[in-house]
Amino acid sequence: MIRKMQNGGTVVFAIMPGMKIITFACAVLSGLAAAWGECPRTVVGVVNWDCSLPSSTWFGHYATTSLSPAHFRHCTPFYADVKGPDQIDYHWRSVEEYEREMQYAIDAGIDYFAYCWYGELKPEDGKDFTPVEVRRENVCDPHVWELATARQLHAKSKLRDKLKMCAILVTLHPLADAEVESLARAMKEPWYQTAQGRPLLYLFGGKGKGLLPRIRKACRAVGAGDPYAVVLAGRKFPSDGDEGVQAISAYVDGAHGVDIFAETAARGRESNAQRVATGMDVIPTFTLGWDPRPRLAHPVPWCGYAKDRYMRPATESEWLKEAASFADWVKTNRKSCPTGHILSFAWNEFEEGGWICPTWRPDGPPDTSRVSAFRKVGEIFRRTLDEPPRSASFPPAKPVAGERSVTMFVAFTGRPTTADIEHKLDALAAGGVNSFMLYPTSGLGYEYLGKEFFDAARTFAAGAQRRRMKMWLYDEHNWPSGSCLGRVPATDEAFREWQLTLVKEGTNTSWRKVLSPISTSSMCAGGFRKGWPNLLEPRAVDLFTRMTHDVYAKELAPWFADGTVRGIFTDEPFHPVLGKWLPKGTLRAVRWYDGLLEDYAALTGGGDFKRDVEAWFAAGQKTKGVEVWTRYNELYARRFKTSFFDRIRAKTDALGILATGHMIGEHSPDGSVTLNGDPLASLATLSFPGMDEISTRTDPGSIEWLTLHTVQYAIRRNGRGGMAELFALGPANATPAKFLKMLRICALHGVTRYFTVMSAMDASWMDEMHGFTVGVGDQQPWFAEFPTFLAAADEASATAAKRAVFDVALRFPRKLCVQAAVGAVPRPDVNGFLRAFECAQTGVELIREEDATAASLVFAFEGKAFCEERTGTRFDTPGAALAWAQARLPKRFILRDAEGRPVPDVLVRNYEDGTHAYVRLGKVPPAPTVGTPVALDGDWMLTLSAAPTRRLPFDTNGICRLSLKNPLKGARLATRGTTVTVDGRTIPVASPCNALRPSFNGLYRTSETFDLTAGDHEFRLPGDLRDPNWFLPAAFLIEPMAAPQQVKPASLDALGFGGFCGSTTWTKTVTVPQGEAVRLLLETGGHFTRVFLDGRDLGAVGWDDFSWEIPADLRGKTCELRIVVHTSLAPLFGAANPLGTKYWGATSPRACGLLSVPQWLVLK
Repeated sequence: MIRKMQNGGTVVFAIMPGMKIITFACAVLSGLAAAWGECPRTVVGVVNWDCSLPSSTWFGHYATTSLSPAHFRHCTPFYADVKGPDQIDYHWRSVEEYEREMQYAIDAGIDYFAYCWYGELKPEDGKDFTPVEVRRENVCDPHVWELATARQLHAKSKLRDKLKMCAILVTLHPLADAEVESLARAMKEPWYQTAQGRPLLYLFGGKGKGLLPRIRKACRAVGAGDPYAVVLAGRKFPSDGDEGVQAISAYVDGAHGVDIFAETAARGRESNAQRVATGMDVIPTFTLGWDPRPRLAHPVPWCGYAKDRYMRPATESEWLKEAASFADWVKTNRKSCPTGHILSFAWNEFEEGGWICPTWRPDGPPDTSRVSAFRKVGEIFRRTLDEPPRSASFPPAKPVAGERSVTMFVAFTGRPTTADIEHKLDALAAGGVNSFMLYPTSGLGYEYLGKEFFDAARTFAAGAQRRRMKMWLYDEHNWPSGSCLGRVPATDEAFREWQLTLVKEGTNTSWRKVLSPISTSSMCAGGFRKGWPNLLEPRAVDLFTRMTHDVYAKELAPWFADGTVRGIFTDEPFHPVLGKWLPKGTLRAVRWYDGLLEDYAALTGGGDFKRDVEAWFAAGQKTKGVEVWTRYNELYARRFKTSFFDRIRAKTDALGILATGHMIGEHSPDGSVTLNGDPLASLATLSFPGMDEISTRTDPGSIEWLTLHTVQYAIRRNGRGGMAELFALGPANATPAKFLKMLRICALHGVTRYFTVMSAMDASWMDEMHGFTVGVGDQQPWFAEFPTFLAAADEASATAAKRAVFDVALRFPRKLCVQAAVGAVPRPDVNGFLRAFECAQTGVELIREEDATAASLVFAFEGKAFCEERTGTRFDTPGAALAWAQARLPKRFILRDAEGRPVPDVLVRNYEDGTHAYVRLGKVPPAPTVGTPVALDGDWMLTLSAAPTRRLPFDTNGICRLSLKNPLKGARLATRGTTVTVDGRTIPVASPCNALRPSFNGLYRTSETFDLTAGDHEFRLPGDLRDPNWFLPAAFLIEPMAAPQQVKPASLDALGFGGFCGSTTWTKTVTVPQGEAVRLLLETGGHFTRVFLDGRDLGAVGWDDFSWEIPADLRGKTCELRIVVHTSLAPLFGAANPLGTKYWGATSPRACGLLSVPQWLVLK
């Protein structure tokens, strides 16, 4: 290495934050993580100063002379030509020869070589070697081109993508413009190492006068990124404009005497701490050795060394011990080390005592002991510092002492007895649930709000109180809210919804007031709506609250008083009337209330609503005269808020409970204003505002961004948190990870409570609601692991309760949306704007048009374009606005990939307390393994928790044809009491069913056992009975309980249990490998999985990394390994759908089982 020694020397070794690695300790950082983010992956780079040149060269002469004495053969590289006892030489190596050395580096776990980089031009090329600074002329300058040899071989190698390179630019030597351009072009290559997404450039000898501006100019010219410049020095180099550097480091932390390795390592940590104290970002250094004695006997002209300053050679155990201490130091100082890089000395500084490269042996293969030792050093760094890429990261939360964050919908169906209710509450409590909402719905066998209804409701309340549960109420029978099961609109015509319609008959138009239909049901399912109250009539709303809220308060008075009853849920008030009920020829219809025309006249200074609407039609139904609709929306919004939301809030405040719930159509900008008036203001009226996301859409393109930001607005205004109704449409085959992802997305929008759908007293509610499935509840086989899910929900809720920081605000364009709703202008792409910013880790606060905000940037719609209010800058697309904004926003947490680039499709929130949280919306990268995989080959004993079932898929004629490969003895049928014929034989059903899942068993009866031969069989439903409800099948075929059997790892479907719904246990006697750390890796299809080893519970996993750390005392032991995998509910419904019916929730089961051979991952 050509240099004046500064603090003894240098090293290069990188830890690049964020690598998804299967680690042996995955801690979620809180305070540190908030500032530093998820660790990028550890990237190990080492200094490469290759002076292994023929002795005929200028540098080769000194290199071979230094190492020729026989007592230096232990540090002679393996490729040297040993000519005699005290003579070595080197030869010009080919690319193929150099690739052998590169492969050793790859085997050592090294990610890149940091080459001491010199210009490649020779004196005969006409290069000007005038010194770059006023100093004595450097005799090395005309010869430094020789030192470019190794990196040139590297650049030609086919291994260059596996072992990258970067430059340690020695700034004391002049660089011609052509050489600067050559460096810039190298920086553009995919095999050039980056830091934080920028080409990594180390500078040795200072910044070099004017050098960085020249390099940056060259990079711009060739299209390379702006270099991430790191000065190798022990003091602070302040940024000074274009010549500013991003970080500091050191080439080596050398010996201060005759040191042992531990002394030098400790001094290295002190030196790194001094660099941290400068306040600059730091790339810490880790020195492997320092011993320049080969050059003491044979001095070189470019560097001098002090006598008796060297480090005694370190053993492998010393390396590993100090590597652990060093990694702990880096972990503690991550905020100051934002790139995650470590610089380590060195690959091939043989003459200075720092090397990893294999060395020469007189007989046999090269000595690769340092290669294997260094690989272990890297594994220690990775094990300590790397975290697997997680699907999400939330700061740790304290255990919840009171009401947990999940409130379970409990469908109040059938005619539940006291025993039924107690059993249901016990089942919920066993899953950790201590909060539920009583949901009267289809299938209720009691009169709604009648005596038996309240007898059962009191049993629920008393049971909740005894178990210290909280109970929420639902203000309607099914939905939408406001009718009290049709009783409100039946009381008075004024309490039924009216619409004012403009009707065209021939060439004439006329205005009519039309009364909505009436029914005694308010069920909304399958596209039908019945029961239409007028929620613009205050007297109707007052009647509704007297019939509902006041009656609940009277009948459940003790539990209102003691706080057991927490609140009441209102659901989609003023849902649009569906069906053909408006007059033929209707041009436009609006919701009517008494006084509408007078209010319009007052607002407009005497205007006439009907005349203005007619004028708008006459003008072509575009922007001319469109103000009539924005004025109507203003009146409608005011009336809806004061008539319904304000009254609901006042009533619940008076009763001492919370008002929660959500609106309808919030996902659509124009639909939201049409149905809700001013959705942001109205929702904020509720004391505990909410939203619903019932389809579990977590893909960036399908997420309901406007819905989420609407509830976020309301929550930030009331400061009490809010709720989300989740999972009503499943899908039934969704993994716990998908459900949790949806919940976490809500949490990042401030949602603190998660109303999950649903646990049912029985599944009869699906007789009417054919399109619905079941998402989360005790009928799910994985509900046994719900406490694990609940703990993750609580963690998300605790983060949601924090105050988020927003640098960007977007004004909700309510007036523009109203105009779009009537077709006057294109729909403003509110969802597109929110999606673009949020998926780029740039949070947005949605605000009303009239709101004040402290956000740095405030965007507003101007037609289809956007304008930033504070600067007046206009943009045609969200992407253009985003790029402009990101260049101007304050520095916040950004999740970056291994190359330092921002990860796309990541939702991030930064909080006032300095923490952050994020959810990956895109695919999480797989985890590279750290350690040696060892397969658990052989058979497993498979045990099923219940008898296998098959849903019988009947066609439109009520016929199901089933083909069996093997005879089936002891089969049974389960039906809803229906008699089914099998091959023409009637099979009666009469016995209670216990073969299905909770909430289903009580609806079915089973037959006596019968046998089926191998071959084809026909099942028929009687008469005209058909099977239209996919989620409530007409019949099941129940197979006999399967005995435990020896199987190879495979899916349940491949093993003949495709219809099984329940828990599977896989057992095997194993010998756990010995190792410093051992993990068990499983692939179970994303289903909740729990592992027991030697009877010890190692825990359950339902998302992210399906691996389990093995305790030290079980390593090397022969014992029983037991794996429990829970299916979803989807197999209960089968995979075939002969009716071709479209359902809201996906039904096809996901593969479940041991889908590949389990593996140990062993770190020796």
